[in-house]
Amino acid sequence: MIRRIIFLGKLYSELNKSHKNLLFKYFIIINLVMILIISVLGNRLHVMKDAEYDWIYSRIDAKPPSDSELSHLNGMSIVDTTVFMMRMSDINLKEKSLMLNAVLNLDYYESHFSGASPAIGIFNGQLKDQQQISRSVKNGRVHEVIKILAEVNPYYMTNMYPFDLELISLRLSPKVEDDLYYFRLNDLVDLTYVAQNDYNLVKMGVVNEVESNDFSSLTDNEHKLSYFGLNRAYMLFEHKNIYSYLKTFQYMLLAVSIALFALLINARTNSPKNGRVAVIGSSIFALSATVFQINASVKIINSLTVIDLVSFYSGAVIILCFLITVRTLRFLDEDGYPLAKLFDMIMFTVIFLYTNLFFIGVYLYA
Repeated sequence: MIRRIIFLGKLYSELNKSHKNLLFKYFIIINLVMILIISVLGNRLHVMKDAEYDWIYSRIDAKPPSDSELSHLNGMSIVDTTVFMMRMSDINLKEKSLMLNAVLNLDYYESHFSGASPAIGIFNGQLKDQQQISRSVKNGRVHEVIKILAEVNPYYMTNMYPFDLELISLRLSPKVEDDLYYFRLNDLVDLTYVAQNDYNLVKMGVVNEVESNDFSSLTDNEHKLSYFGLNRAYMLFEHKNIYSYLKTFQYMLLAVSIALFALLINARTNSPKNGRVAVIGSSIFALSATVFQINASVKIINSLTVIDLVSFYSGAVIILCFLITVRTLRFLDEDGYPLAKLFDMIMFTVIFLYTNLFFIGVYLYA
């Protein structure tokens, strides 16, 4: 390392003043270009993350209904419910639904349902099967235990993959929309005991809400406002971990490294005219294959994703390496080896540092 520094210092001493000024100019330019690229992509990542997190947490951190909101449900029967989550299928970002097994402890007044059980519906999916485990009546109150199999539509934060949060919700509702009762969730108990692949459970709980529908008559201007009770038993999973990050982007990092380290090929040999271009060209193919592989593992969406941002940065670095190689060859032909070599080293060092900053920053922030 010391010998290399001495060698570069000797080359720098051989430059005239105009060449030194030229190197300084390119040093400023490459710094400005890298700062601009990272700033634009970083700002976009910030906007994407805030939008997704706001959407999720506005639903799971919702305040309990106020007394005035609950007054709209007067006259409707309440089914107090505790949800025991027993099992769920693995999170698969290419699927639109997820299967889960749950046990429901229901508590309600027998007289409100004429001896029958409240019909269960799934607001965010379909009820595939249900089985009554037990039913008892004491002082007019029914305690019923029901096992259900439901297919629910989860919220997958696909555009933030592999730093996604996944919201798995079970939302109970009357099977018939106009029935005058609602499920009030009291608690959610996780009995799955089996961790999701690459996902960690970060939060769980229940949310109760009062919603309204505004119906307009087709024959006149009469409006009818109806209220109903909704709920959400949720489990929030986080995907972020260093292993998943490196596994997802390992070949993208390889493509960037191939192009970047091509700048270290000795410009004094004949290799730059064929070797550098060939090496940088291979990095383009590696990047393309990586993007194809990652997109094959997630559902395609019509919005910007973290994968798109990292792909854009990687492509920008590869293009910069190609342009730098073109400029190096001109320096070599017109100004000599010392200027070409120092130009390569400056470009490599600056881009290498910013690339490390970008990938580390994406992981820490996202």
